[in-house]
Parts: sequence; C-alpha cells; structure tokens
Amino acid sequence: MRSCWLNDCANLGIDYKFFVGVGQGAEQFCDGISENVVAVETGDDFVVLPRVPDDMAHLTLKTQDKLRWALARGYSHCYCCFPDTYCRPERLFDAPFAAFDYLGDFRSECAQPDNFASGGPGYFLSRRTFSLLMDAPIEGVWRDDEHLKQAEDLFVGQILARHYTALGLRYFDDQRFINHGRSRPGPLGTNDVISTHLSCPDPYTSDAMLATHKYWLESQ
Repeated sequence: MRSCWLNDCANLGIDYKFFVGVGQGAEQFCDGISENVVAVETGDDFVVLPRVPDDMAHLTLKTQDKLRWALARGYSHCYCCFPDTYCRPERLFDAPFAAFDYLGDFRSECAQPDNFASGGPGYFLSRRTFSLLMDAPIEGVWRDDEHLKQAEDLFVGQILARHYTALGLRYFDDQRFINHGRSRPGPLGTNDVISTHLSCPDPYTSDAMLATHKYWLESQ
C-alpha cells in the first residue's frame, strides 16, 4: 500500500493511519503507559492500540478503538479498509459519503438494516455512527459471538441496524466499491471503480496489490 496508492493520499491531503494492535512488536511503544490509554501515536503513519491483540480474532475490538481515536480528533467521516484493499484515493471524493452515515458495497443488495457493507473494499462511517459502535457490546445477532469478534463488518451492520429507525440512519450501496475484487477489474482509467478487495475470491498476495496498481497506471 505504501509503495502505490497511499502515496497519492498525501498528495491529496487525505489523512491515513495503520492501526496496529500489540503482539507483533508494537508493544515497544506501550511501555509505561496507563492501562486506560486507547491509542499511542508513534510519529509515523501507524497508531498502536495497546488494548487490542494484533490478530484476526480481535478485528472488531480494533475497529472500536480506532473509532475512539477518530472521534477524539474531530473527524466527520472515516473510510475504513484493510491492507488487502486497493483504492484510488482521488475517487474517494466521488463517493457521496457526506450525505450518508454508512456507505459501501452492500453487494447490489438492499442497503437496509438487515444487511451490511463488506469490509474488504472498505466502507464509510459518519461521525454520528462512531459512538454507536465504539461502546457497543459484541453480541451475536446474525452470527455467534466468537465470529463477530473477527467479522467486524457484520458487527458494524448489526449494531447500526439497532439504531436505523430511531435515528434515521442513512445507508447507501455504492457499487464502485468491489468486494469480490479478484473476479473483476479493479480501478482503471476506463471505469469508475473506487476500491477493490484483493483477498476475494483468491488469497491475498503482495503481487496482487502491485499488479492492480500497474494496471491502473497503464490504463491512464
């Protein structure tokens, strides 16, 4: 990501961070801090979340603490994605995220409270959804509790569904975010795709990221 599309974020004035839990070396930044500290900024492009293990099983907890970080810094919206997402940051501005609370790939299904936006290509959240999510219990409604600890996109959809009617939350299915990214072209100069998930349906490799970027450049 650093060698391709993230470089363009800086040029466009888009803030980005990697959120890293503890357990793979990041704990060196957590020495001597209070157990109540949610996030530790390292001065680089990543933020350490000392309360969260850095593994697949705790992605939902990581999402909650990164939203606490975003809320504390006054962000109005966040685009949440993963290291296997290829995105064209200049096209993020084409997504009507400012008009919605929850925007992403609902897989051409209804953008309604019985559905969720796939995490693979990334999704947008508005500020008023941050507090709904960051303190919500991780409880199984669609799936079992253990599954929701790692299926953070299911968790987000589940929690927002509880508030959909009372708060009048606004959803939008933007089909330019592609979950099954390896089965169709990613962003090209000849299409309007914004982002693509490079672990679906085939396993992710760094070559897939670099190849997707190469195709983007060659299409200009």
